[in-house]
Amino acid sequence: MRAQVRAALEASPDLAGVKVYRSWAQSLGQTNLPAIGVATPSERTRGATGNSVDRDTALIVQYVQTGDDELDDHLDDISAVIEPLVLEALSGFELFEITSTDIEISGEGETLTGRLTLTFSATRFTPEGQAAAL
Repeated sequence: MRAQVRAALEASPDLAGVKVYRSWAQSLGQTNLPAIGVATPSERTRGATGNSVDRDTALIVQYVQTGDDELDDHLDDISAVIEPLVLEALSGFELFEITSTDIEISGEGETLTGRLTLTFSATRFTPEGQAAAL
């Protein structure tokens, strides 16, 4: 799942020049921005039938960019690019959806740092005892 989403983001001409990371395992300096991190921080499981398990995985895509007082508009525009790319990458799952979009802007003066966080949910059904790699 993560690899499919990263590949879709990296292939988009609208995101040319944006570095795509597996997650935020490393600290990002301003020279590494703009950047996108893709992570699956949690998975809920529940029994669907006697032989299969529903696996509902949370997928987080976070875009980080520096900017000026128009940064919120830029983050809105990037959200409109990222969301359909991720939904297309998740289309092989039984159920998938975007569950939230959050924007956070911090900093002072002329340089602000903005974080756009899109959270998705993807559900797959697996045989009991056979968790598949994400």
